[in-house]
Amino acid sequence: AALIILGLFLILVGGGFGGHKIHVAAVEQQQSYQDAVTDYFWLRSQAANIDPSQGHEQVVAIDQQLSQILAQAGAKDLQVLRVGDDAQISFTPENQAIASNILSSIANSGYYLKQLTMQQNPQDKMIRVQATVAKALH
Repeated sequence: AALIILGLFLILVGGGFGGHKIHVAAVEQQQSYQDAVTDYFWLRSQAANIDPSQGHEQVVAIDQQLSQILAQAGAKDLQVLRVGDDAQISFTPENQAIASNILSSIANSGYYLKQLTMQQNPQDKMIRVQATVAKALH
């Protein structure tokens, strides 16, 4: 008889705990829904304040911008890879002066170099430039 009472007690406690967890989850879901509805109506009320003439600037990804800058600066054997908000670039300039001009073009375009490596091949004396580039914060 004691085992039956203990079993019933455990079933009631387990059921009560499960019911409590379901209730808490339902309350949280209801609050999330109410927050979403509030945000929706606030956004609708702000529609009249939106200036449609602003915000039409074209956003171009960092890798596309850098590819364009490097191509215009005369970079050869160009590779640009986007990595998160940064880009990794690799190119082969004809000489150190061209490499310097290309890196200056990058800096003048609102970017900065997080990491820079320049290696010269001993056989053909070609320079390989590799860098991690990020958008400068204003």
